[in-house]
Amino acid sequence: MDRSGSSLTVLNRGNGIRFLLIGLILVLIGCGAPPEVPTAMEAAELTERIPFIFDGTIEKVGRATERELGLSGRVARVKVNRVLKVPAALGDYRGHTITILLGKPYRAPAGEQRLWFTTGLRYGHDLVVREIASVIHRPATRDFRQLVERRIEELPDLLLKRYLAQADLIVVGLVTDVRKPQRLRQSQTPLSEHNPQWREAILAVESVEQGELDRKQVTILFPSSRDVMWIQVPKLRVNQEAVWILHETQIPEESGGTIFTVKHLADVRPKSELARIRKLIDER
Repeated sequence: MDRSGSSLTVLNRGNGIRFLLIGLILVLIGCGAPPEVPTAMEAAELTERIPFIFDGTIEKVGRATERELGLSGRVARVKVNRVLKVPAALGDYRGHTITILLGKPYRAPAGEQRLWFTTGLRYGHDLVVREIASVIHRPATRDFRQLVERRIEELPDLLLKRYLAQADLIVVGLVTDVRKPQRLRQSQTPLSEHNPQWREAILAVESVEQGELDRKQVTILFPSSRDVMWIQVPKLRVNQEAVWILHETQIPEESGGTIFTVKHLADVRPKSELARIRKLIDER
């Protein structure tokens, strides 16, 4: 799932192989095999990659048919007790009973509580997900379950820290002007149904948080078009003040100098996040 993704997705084949190995360890924990507890690295993999993680109680186990669910295999009806991680678009399924397409066979008696790592298969009134892994609630797995919870709590900062590291320049500043680009080659922006309608914003820089800048003003190039291709790119306006996560543009210019751009809504952060951003930059 990408950082801005808003729905559950089925893992691709490469990820599926990786999680099959992790899932095998976790399933063994839940079926009476030797108590080998997954490592911190495996916890990190699961919490970062798996979109829907929750505590749930098995109500019953059976087999699904293509006619019933559009899939076949061993399934469990599970009541969601507590949601640890979920895409915002999915909503809160706490208290709901959902269907899980189970992985490798293991004992799954009614009333058993597990920590479930799942990815989506079908949405609607009855949510259907695929089990990637699960861990039974018992003393031998308590530390692992607590580690997963901590990793999920830390995940937003971890992802933001990585994102900040990719920026060429991070500044605090105020937009003083928005205008048509003065240095952009018009031949580089042919008319089309997805014309970006480039504009440039002049930013008065208050402070430089990452990168180097030898002046108190920076130019930010952005598409003003509301076309679907550009809708996720910020539309800058005069008097807008923020923490700006900037990237050097690859669009040719007529004259020297550097123009930066914003690529995603996440590139414009409220000043209230400045302390958090400074802390994450310092931690690298």
